[in-house]
Amino acid sequence: MIGYSTDYFGHVPAARWAGYNWSPWRASTKKLTYGPDGIQGTSDDDYYSILIDDTRIDTDLKPGDILSKPSAHVVTVYNFAGHRDQNDSQIIEASSSKDKVRVKSQVNIESQYLTRGYKARRLVQH
Repeated sequence: MIGYSTDYFGHVPAARWAGYNWSPWRASTKKLTYGPDGIQGTSDDDYYSILIDDTRIDTDLKPGDILSKPSAHVVTVYNFAGHRDQNDSQIIEASSSKDKVRVKSQVNIESQYLTRGYKARRLVQH
């Protein structure tokens, strides 16, 4: 990913190269969740991504979806076995402190992310 940092601010905007034609295409975790203006509850909230309802995560979450905590962090779902409360999923995580991108295995989506304020979202392609 030439031209991108290795933390999540570089990891997420690289979605542009996967075919997401956003304008503006570079988005912070807050904008990724709340739209280009970064304000919750406005008409552009679903511009970059749409919320996956908590009651549907076990059936709807799929690879490529994200777990986002606005103004904090975002990870990408790499493999989801259909059990949000078991240690059987994988996520892609980028970290500036470790300066690397890694696949984290044996992830419990519920206890490691959802109970800590993360929301499951699906990226929107324009």
